[in-house]
Amino acid sequence: MTVTKGGGIKTKQQFGNFQLHIEWRTPSKVVGEGQGRGNSGIFMQETYELQVLDSYESKTYSNGQAGSFYKQRIPLVNPTKGLVNGRPTM
Repeated sequence: MTVTKGGGIKTKQQFGNFQLHIEWRTPSKVVGEGQGRGNSGIFMQETYELQVLDSYESKTYSNGQAGSFYKQRIPLVNPTKGLVNGRPTM
């Protein structure tokens, strides 16, 4: 992986198939609604953005919540359900 100014984090090589595992932490103080809550993303294949967002109990469009491919495909599960500040509540 490499960081480029204005280009974000990218791999040095290109890959057609891959498995990605990420972990992130939501902001300790939740401020805002919808897309304004700890919003970020992981860009893949210079085409898709995997949404990284605190969307727990937040009204936002389904293909813009955490785990979605932004405005492309909804996640199979809500990855933020049952988490508070990135930690399980159970």
